[in-house]
Amino acid sequence: MKIAFRLDCGAAIGSGHLIRCGALAEEFAAQGCEVLFVCGNKVTVPVAVPVHYLTHAYTDDCAGQYTFPSIEDEAEELIEVLKENKVSCLIVDHYGATPAYFEKLRPHVECLAAIDDLAKYTLPVDVVINGNLYADERDYETVPIRLCGPSYTLLRRCFRHVGRKEIRKRIQDIYITSGGADPLGLCKKLISACLSWDREAAVFHIIIGPSFQPEYIEELIAVAARHPCVKLLYMADMADCMRQADLFITASGSTLYELAACGVPNISVVLAEDQRELANEMHRLGTTYNIGEIERIKDGTFSKAVAVLDSAAVRRRMGALGQSLIDGYGTYRAACQINQWIKEKYYG
Repeated sequence: MKIAFRLDCGAAIGSGHLIRCGALAEEFAAQGCEVLFVCGNKVTVPVAVPVHYLTHAYTDDCAGQYTFPSIEDEAEELIEVLKENKVSCLIVDHYGATPAYFEKLRPHVECLAAIDDLAKYTLPVDVVINGNLYADERDYETVPIRLCGPSYTLLRRCFRHVGRKEIRKRIQDIYITSGGADPLGLCKKLISACLSWDREAAVFHIIIGPSFQPEYIEELIAVAARHPCVKLLYMADMADCMRQADLFITASGSTLYELAACGVPNISVVLAEDQRELANEMHRLGTTYNIGEIERIKDGTFSKAVAVLDSAAVRRRMGALGQSLIDGYGTYRAACQINQWIKEKYYG
């Protein structure tokens, strides 16, 4: 069986789509499937999956914000790709996909699936995957196979079998990440705020994402040159960073699930509207301290969060709550369910 993923990543889109599709593709490959990525913009990081690029390129011009133009007008070209590659199952992970887009594609594959976060539309698909904590099967009543909730959170294999996090009494290693891109300058704003702390021997590790703009990286290099306590990390192994961290400060995207699986205390910031529901829910459950929008870094809200997490007891409780919610096996479960449904429906 051949499975294709339609996804994009980059400065405006972020790398979470690529990461979770890569994780699910690895599971399908382990179960004997062939896998293909179909993209409208250039994948700038190494991937273990063949990539077909559409001639109908996807615009990735963030202009200082996260935007998601429609991909509906590429459907005819994608249909030809599906036919040429004899694709049985198409999985779409794209905020630019609309119900009309899925309607055009549905007759051309045995199984049409959507990885969804927003529950904005009635989706004409066979399978939906929404592994968010707040996901509700009732939002997808017309979809035959609904893989919803934290049992289906799509994480890489390195986030399984994670032992209990050791929580040190003092915060020493602090990691800062905005994800794959940083169009709003989150890392620079956070390190500016962090350098005002009176924290002896603290080390601040800034994770440089693959879609950071070169001129922005130069600005961060200049900050690190002035402050020996600031370290820049390129091509970072996120699982290893989480093992080393006493505290993470992060955008409110899929990294929050990885941190939960690893039991890492964290402060989160909302950078885009699609992050808000996850941020609010994880803050409510106690697996992150979410300060809200990026503007809150300067108004005292961020300083309050730091003061709260200065308590080792608070950090220990946050880490334990995260690991009780996310076990890291969602990707395996999703691949098994989709494989089983296709085999039963089409092959008896």
